[in-house]
Amino acid sequence: MKKIILIIIFSIILFVGNPAYAAYVDRGDVNFDGVVDIQDALLVKQHILGIRELTDEEFVRADTNKKGVVNIIDLLFIIKVLILEIQDPEFFDPTPEEVLP
Repeated sequence: MKKIILIIIFSIILFVGNPAYAAYVDRGDVNFDGVVDIQDALLVKQHILGIRELTDEEFVRADTNKKGVVNIIDLLFIIKVLILEIQDPEFFDPTPEEVLP
């Protein structure tokens, strides 16, 4: 069931395709390229599915709600940033309430 949900989510993302740029993008910028984009979402998805383990640095950035675990909630945050093309630096303030309003 998880795989089906992830496939649907990533299908939506592929149609959006635009990276979300922000002045402060530590949270969600898993691959340290300065943007939250599809590559970050793919890394988190691979980690969740057990395909690839994140490095310590990647894990800190992937744990968007700072709960100490990288899971579907963190992936949904990255997808939200992608779909809404969020550019407001305050959105990236690491408070858990912003992950799922």
